[in-house]
Amino acid sequence: MFEPTGRFVAFAPTRPVEGRSAEDSGAARREAQRGGRDAALERLLRAEGAPAARRAAGALHLPERGRYVCLAAPVAPGEANPLRGAGEALERRGMTARWARQQRVVAGLVLLGEAVRESLVAEVDPLVNCRAAVSPVVDDLGEVPAAHRLALAAARSLHRPRLVTADDRLPEALLLANPDLTERFPEMTLGALLELPQREREPLLGTLEALLRCNGSATHAAKRLYCHRNTVLYRLQRIESLTGRALSRSRDRLLLSLGLMTLRLSDAEQEAQP
Repeated sequence: MFEPTGRFVAFAPTRPVEGRSAEDSGAARREAQRGGRDAALERLLRAEGAPAARRAAGALHLPERGRYVCLAAPVAPGEANPLRGAGEALERRGMTARWARQQRVVAGLVLLGEAVRESLVAEVDPLVNCRAAVSPVVDDLGEVPAAHRLALAAARSLHRPRLVTADDRLPEALLLANPDLTERFPEMTLGALLELPQREREPLLGTLEALLRCNGSATHAAKRLYCHRNTVLYRLQRIESLTGRALSRSRDRLLLSLGLMTLRLSDAEQEAQP
């Protein structure tokens, strides 16, 4: 279970009672072991360094050094574990998984063994119906907390349920890791464009996104938007006038890309709120 504070909380071990069958006692022991491993993973995710890694290795029954990845999935309070079926699938492929649950996060630690990360993605992807991400491979339990944070930031950056690698979402993860920057960046880069009424603002933002995806080509952007090229050029003039930035300048293109990315990330975070 978990507390309203959002801390990881393991299920408390159950003490066998007199007269319980051997089967029930075995199930209780397994539940207690799972609870202990959950608590150990929670402690590892909150601490870093060699001492924490050594303690976690013993409690999790995992080697201190090995090829590890983290899985992370944001969840709503009370939502069932969306990665529930992933553990069994990974075990069948020779990987070892440990799980912990927070009020708003399901966290997984996977020892890959001889497998590659792509095998994990192939196994888990068909089972995922949530926003989830896989961290880069790390070689030591002491590196797991940073890997978990990166995977969680990547998962939170997604607009719809799917599984990605953190590498695929590094720019978005970096922005989400800096809340002050995330809040400031859209206003700084998009300026007066954001002050327009929504019915005017959204077509311009959509056109900007299409132009950036098409390397500034109005012709290709028009095809993507199913509109006339002159419409795209007119909107581009308005975008550049409102923002004070030009797509012909490489630094301005970068800033506009980051500003638009940050705006979409903020929208996705708001939509994900219960």
